[in-house]
Amino acid sequence: MSSFHLIVLAQDWDALRLGYAAQPALATLQSVPLDAPLFKSEPEDLEAYTWNTSTLVFTRSATERWIEAVAQANERKGGLAKLNRLKESLGMGSALERALYLRAFVVMVGQERIYGGVFLDAPSQMAIGFPVARVEIEQGRGVLHFLPLHLPFFQSDPASDSDAGQDAPRDVPSGMINHFRTAAMAPAAIENRRLLQDPRIRECLEAAGKLR
Repeated sequence: MSSFHLIVLAQDWDALRLGYAAQPALATLQSVPLDAPLFKSEPEDLEAYTWNTSTLVFTRSATERWIEAVAQANERKGGLAKLNRLKESLGMGSALERALYLRAFVVMVGQERIYGGVFLDAPSQMAIGFPVARVEIEQGRGVLHFLPLHLPFFQSDPASDSDAGQDAPRDVPSGMINHFRTAAMAPAAIENRRLLQDPRIRECLEAAGKLR
């Protein structure tokens, strides 16, 4: 039986020259070497995966291992380092979230790469047109929300999560929230969502008893 793996690369969006469009970014993530990842999840690391919202929950032990791996990674440089220091001073996000910002990831089933993307905070204004992941810590567990592309202010995909957007900052105009909610049903988002909902992912998670 094939297993689900999340590979977090040491390289980030800038180092891989991913740009903003789905192509060539997705093609690059299909070919980038995976021999020295920052983190690779194993089947026993997964606690649950909610299919409708593409939400992955890691076990506490896996989350601790993930945090340790990120802490040992090379320090971010230049503008990204300054941005992370600013976020920390403002109390924005967790240390894990800041360390993963713009790092690339690849989702695999067995030896097959299904799709790739980057970690990106919800408030970011980067117009990333390929899958992104939001990360947070809940009761000691790492939680990942996969979105088909970057939809500012949404922590999860509004096309499948009716509560998405309710935690957006109050100073964000409702018209802007509605604009990005509509963008979640645009052709590009629909096409990328097919990657997130690839039947191979569902099959292996269901077989492992992790699907919710």
